[in-house]
Amino acid sequence: MKYRIRPKTGGITRLCGLYRIEEGLPVFVVLTREPGENIRFIHDRMPLMLPEDAAEEWIRPGACPEILAGEALTEMEYEKAAE
Repeated sequence: MKYRIRPKTGGITRLCGLYRIEEGLPVFVVLTREPGENIRFIHDRMPLMLPEDAAEEWIRPGACPEILAGEALTEMEYEKAAE
């Protein structure tokens, strides 16, 4: 079954990730965490998502990822998607 999932706060969904350049090409990974309680039945992991006010801090070179991860969004809304 397919679902549409978005933060309850609405707005743009911002996924946290890391990247580097290898042999001239970008290589990246999306960071994950345990899911919020209301969507745990869908999967055992979910992307690490930050609220809008933390997104700029995430990309700042001197940012502390451990502190920012504590601000991650966990409350999601979902609906079944048409198949």
